[in-house]
Amino acid sequence: MTQNEMAYEIANRYLNGSEKEKEIILSCFTEEEKEVFLKFTGFYKLFMDQRYYDAVKNAVCGQLLKEIYG
Repeated sequence: MTQNEMAYEIANRYLNGSEKEKEIILSCFTEEEKEVFLKFTGFYKLFMDQRYYDAVKNAVCGQLLKEIYG
């Protein structure tokens, strides 16, 4: 398994895991690594979960329209 495959596997386990599993995964990282990992999992979910992507896209577009047109 490559490093990229491992990163995706861990991100997937984190996103689909219980609170205890998430806590265990995060305990393996330093504070700086946690920050990078959580950003990575956010982007991973954004691009792998179509419903989540659509929800984020609609929320951002709605906010932009509100700011532009009041």
